[in-house]
Amino acid sequence: MELLQLEHFIELAEREHLTRTAEKLMISPPSLSASIARLEKSIGYPLFDKKGRNICLNENGKILYKYAKQVFASLAAAQHEIESANGVYQEKVSVAYTAPTLWIKAFQAFIGEHPDVWLTNMEVTLPVLYTAKCQLEHDLFITGDGDLPASEFESEVILENDEPGVIVKKDHPLASREWIDMIEAKDENFIALSKGYSSRKLFDDTCLAAGFIPNITVQCDYLLRSQMVEAGYGITFSTRLGYESSLLKNFAFVPIRRPLIQRKQCILWKRNCQLSPIAVKFRDFIIDYYRKPQSEAGK
Repeated sequence: MELLQLEHFIELAEREHLTRTAEKLMISPPSLSASIARLEKSIGYPLFDKKGRNICLNENGKILYKYAKQVFASLAAAQHEIESANGVYQEKVSVAYTAPTLWIKAFQAFIGEHPDVWLTNMEVTLPVLYTAKCQLEHDLFITGDGDLPASEFESEVILENDEPGVIVKKDHPLASREWIDMIEAKDENFIALSKGYSSRKLFDDTCLAAGFIPNITVQCDYLLRSQMVEAGYGITFSTRLGYESSLLKNFAFVPIRRPLIQRKQCILWKRNCQLSPIAVKFRDFIIDYYRKPQSEAGK
């Protein structure tokens, strides 16, 4: 068993598509097939099942995938620890997050206080967040509670209760309401985030708990969502923190009373992985930023 074979296996396990995985790895499909075949021979069991033209990870593969991710996470942790032991501290931190509009002010505040730090940040969807590649490339992750497994990640809560609500134009009949039950919006047209966004999952869960399937007229990203609401194509769903971001501030936020599925916003890092001093500084800054009154944090 070789590390390169494990790398090929992880990429294929996450895509379950030979050609696309080979393209991603920049090797030929026959080379990828041969690499996986050698790994299966070494393991002694098949790792994928064929279903027509497709392949899918079988139970053997699921077991190996879990431990293969741990292998690469341990190697990354070892690299960090060796660098720390030798006094090598790079002034850089890499952060992945699932809701880009929520954290702009905090990131700007951190950069303002630490202009010499190289802050790399990347928006990711949940399917990307789950990949071994994403988890190896970034030091910290900002997303909803439960989006990443507690067995593999340590976390701190940034916001305890991020209140859900519907976002409507100020002349909409719901705009004057102090709150609504989500079922009251069952006949509305919704502008929804595309599948894969953490906030979309919260929207789907809220509608399901309310007992209806929403009428979604547009599925899109954060920027287009606000533009579609402004153009009158429908209303949308967000949280209090999302509403207070720059893209939605010109609309009205109507809190949802029932069902109340409040989301914890968390910052996470790989368990048993020693964070660099600058990563710890960023983590602590973000936590402290949202624990202050926002009038003070925004200064």
